[in-house]
Amino acid sequence: MDSIVSFIKNNKWSLLVALAVYLLYLQFIFSGNRICDCVATEKYGSSNGSRVHVGRFYHK
Repeated sequence: MDSIVSFIKNNKWSLLVALAVYLLYLQFIFSGNRICDCVATEKYGSSNGSRVHVGRFYHK
């Protein structure tokens, strides 16, 4: 247990930065915004109910 506490104490700034980045990522995900503002242009696939599709994307 002491090794975990000492690890957190020794790496507190790195852990805080990582936590801040993770929380920012979660905020983007749950608010519906995307970090990359890509738009799907085309989808290729057969019309017989196949589940295989390939999407093409571009940046706005």
